[in-house]
Amino acid sequence: MPLNAEDVARRWGVKNTTQTLSQIKVTQTPIFDEYFKGNMEGVTGGSVPVKIEKGSGLVLESVSPEAEHLVHERPTIFEIIVKLPRFPLENTIKASTLNEIASLEAEDQPIQLATEIGKVQKEQRLSFDTTIEYMSTGALFGKVMDGKGKTLFEFASTRPQIEFKSGKKLIQSITEIDDAMVEELGQNPGYKIKCGRGFLTHITSLAEAENLFDKSWHLGLQVEKIGY
Repeated sequence: MPLNAEDVARRWGVKNTTQTLSQIKVTQTPIFDEYFKGNMEGVTGGSVPVKIEKGSGLVLESVSPEAEHLVHERPTIFEIIVKLPRFPLENTIKASTLNEIASLEAEDQPIQLATEIGKVQKEQRLSFDTTIEYMSTGALFGKVMDGKGKTLFEFASTRPQIEFKSGKKLIQSITEIDDAMVEELGQNPGYKIKCGRGFLTHITSLAEAENLFDKSWHLGLQVEKIGY
């Protein structure tokens, strides 16, 4: 029996399609996979509470000119209500493809149609994963933007920045990072510096000038190049 419109709606309606889409992981997203795993829960609605632990370098305020976040102060955390962006996608299965499916044996039609829907889902999930990875990278630096550069989420901190300057000993900057980690977390669990090629070249030249590669200067520190 050929697959009719009612069968399609029942088998690949909004609920079933969404559940299938959420289970498809079509590409690696190293920033999101490494830093934003954990106990993730689905959200129904247009906003979500974001909890930020207080510390000596606590996040003070939302500084995005377009953001209207409600901040609730708790004894040990700030809770900020964030409005969620929407990323609607729409794809079309070509009429020629549907005609080809219709020409198949009746029992083969649902399988082939499901295959075509799966291709659409995979393409859409790739777009979502890429967008989430882009936003996750921005979150590490305190500024989340969409694909057009619109700021969705941004924070400022009271902690002074630790800079790597040419006239400043690299080991001094690393020591300042170590001290800041201990002050904030009570210990130094190790950390990574995410950087571009320019910073990597700069920090490497400083380490070479101070012969730090021969002194195991990198204890607790990993430098990873991202981008080009």
